[in-house]
Amino acid sequence: MLGGSGGIRGAIQRLIENLTQREDSPEVQREKFELLQRLNHSEEEVVQLALQTLLVRGWHRDGTLKAASLEGVYFGAVDLSEADMRRSNLRQIQLNGANLTGANLAEADLTSANLTGTSLVKANLEGANLHGAFLYESNLSRANLREANLWDVRLGTTNLMEAMIDPEQMIAVNALHNATMPDGDRYDGRFNLPGDVDLAKFLMIDVEDTQSMAVFYGVSVGRYAEGQRWAQDNLPNLRTS
Repeated sequence: MLGGSGGIRGAIQRLIENLTQREDSPEVQREKFELLQRLNHSEEEVVQLALQTLLVRGWHRDGTLKAASLEGVYFGAVDLSEADMRRSNLRQIQLNGANLTGANLAEADLTSANLTGTSLVKANLEGANLHGAFLYESNLSRANLREANLWDVRLGTTNLMEAMIDPEQMIAVNALHNATMPDGDRYDGRFNLPGDVDLAKFLMIDVEDTQSMAVFYGVSVGRYAEGQRWAQDNLPNLRTS
């Protein structure tokens, strides 16, 4: 006997671990290698067929994509939930609308990646390089962004509810207009980010007028003013730390 439900769960977990740790046969290794090559093919049909094959077999979760080179590849709105893409080269990858819920992207290079409208709920982006990435309307709730490079990242209308991210990282991003912050509040403009200011100017909004900017950020005049007072007291130190 396995000693009740706890023993059964433990046995199942050990079985899963044994299966995942089992070394691939030479045939499987060769097929995985060929699929990775096809993911970098110049013809989109070849790329998509290779991607779908990899997904059907669950190889996006077993480490096959770990440290892979997928620079500039178009994936689009694909389901890569719980994918293991640690330390992968994903520069300029097109993942707009993709499902990356629970994905492991720790230390991945996502420079200038298109992640617009992507679900990154509970994703691990610790130490990832997101320099210049586009994450408009993406969902980063409960994502781990510790030590991630967020320089010039577009986070407009992004959900950052309960995300692990520091103010020192936020002051480096390009835009947070309409974003939901980790505490659940709407972003109030306190970081005075260049992308937000440029958008306001493009919309012919007087960026020096408190009431106009409060309307732009969708917050009360009091909240906007409070955020600007916080900026005066804290931004200089954050930018030199």
